[in-house]
Amino acid sequence: MAALGGFILAFAYHARKKNLPTNFVVGHATLAVIGFLLLLAGALHLF
Repeated sequence: MAALGGFILAFAYHARKKNLPTNFVVGHATLAVIGFLLLLAGALHLF
């Protein structure tokens, strides 16, 4: 989900030739890292 959301967000701003707002980038990156850590924890049976 994070990858799709990031693609749509980046594409929408790129089409308008504007920079992405910093808080969106940081928020998206934070959610992506949390999702990856949850996936890794699940794969290693830590939960």
